[in-house]
Amino acid sequence: MSEHRHKVAPAVYLILEVDGHFLFLRRQNTTFYEGYYSVVAGHAEQGETIRSAMAREAYEEANIQVNPQELDLLHIMSDAANNRIHFFFRPRRWKGPLQNNEPHKADVLDWFPRGSPPQPFIPFVDRVLRCIDEGVWDSENTSEV
Repeated sequence: MSEHRHKVAPAVYLILEVDGHFLFLRRQNTTFYEGYYSVVAGHAEQGETIRSAMAREAYEEANIQVNPQELDLLHIMSDAANNRIHFFFRPRRWKGPLQNNEPHKADVLDWFPRGSPPQPFIPFVDRVLRCIDEGVWDSENTSEV
């Protein structure tokens, strides 16, 4: 095996929209975009599928129950600078009730109008939301985060 090959971590993101509003959270007590808004997200663990990881993260962070087979992949972003591949999913169905299960990692979990994300917002996630609106299913993150 070449020592120059990438070893990437899969990151998963939940795009949840109801009645023209997106579910966003504001990150706190993390080293990644502290104080910025984003969507429910996390990383796949060793041996876990990306859809199972998304279902687990949705429940861990926001008390959202989804069937991994009912998650539609909307966008993939490669991120060579950060050794990540970002997978963005929308659930066909979900159950709540919504609840911030990780208040030590997010101090806000709420609905915000489509097209008016709260600020500051993680730039690459904002770009992906625009790509999804435009029907673009893949992109590359060219900036270090």
